[in-house]
Amino acid sequence: PHRQTVTVVVAVAGEPSGRVTAPAEIAAGWRAVTAPALTVDVPDPDLTSAWRRIVCDLVLAVGDDDPIAAAEAAWWLDLAGLHDEADRGRASALHAIDGGRVDAMIAVTVLRSLASRELRTGGPSALAEVAGPLTATAGDRLDRVTVGLVARALDRSAPAAAADARRLLAAVTVADHEPGSVAAAGAVRVLGHLFDDADVTGELSLLPVVPAPWRGHPVDVRGIVTGMGRLSFSVRWHGARPALLWERQGGPDEVRLRCRGLDPSWSSGARSGEALLAAP
Repeated sequence: PHRQTVTVVVAVAGEPSGRVTAPAEIAAGWRAVTAPALTVDVPDPDLTSAWRRIVCDLVLAVGDDDPIAAAEAAWWLDLAGLHDEADRGRASALHAIDGGRVDAMIAVTVLRSLASRELRTGGPSALAEVAGPLTATAGDRLDRVTVGLVARALDRSAPAAAADARRLLAAVTVADHEPGSVAAAGAVRVLGHLFDDADVTGELSLLPVVPAPWRGHPVDVRGIVTGMGRLSFSVRWHGARPALLWERQGGPDEVRLRCRGLDPSWSSGARSGEALLAAP
């Protein structure tokens, strides 16, 4: 069901079990794994159901032999609140590096995944120890987004390394990279409608682009984990005017919230609230 085939050979001592796992049991297992994840309910039912599939694809991808797929999946699973699963992807990618499997793009994606852990969970990673060697390996494939993320992530744990990253930023010409794995590309397609990544932009920007068919219909997003706290928001409509409701837990106090796709003039620094925005 997840477009993958696995062949397994198992040596069994004694009589093998005749029990077959029922599909309902498999589905229940997936629901248990993904229960804490970010939820999305938007007027496009295909997009809503796509996110439920993509979360499962990301969980599978963290065990991929390809370190780029594993590291990219870790980034998105952190955003979805599945940090333990994301740690599996980081461990897989670092194991590949320890085994000598590293090139420029692997270095870039691993840098991002390690920065993600420090920014979104507040927990330590190996970023301070490997940032220098991985930056050298990345060479001219290094992009401004990744360098900026690394600098922000190292501010608390390694200020001198963070300063080095900011000096490097002046010489980096590549703006960003497209995702290299199918699961990460799917996450971009779904979540790109909902917000601009706060870890990249420095502010929480909700619904940067609102498709015309969404107007007049409710939107509910629960549990986006950013470097500025865990965010949930909803949109309801009062005639032609959208009402935005939001709540942010954790993160710094001084954070600016925007919703350019519905009302470019509106912003707020409050952790929670509701606002009746201007009619489009």
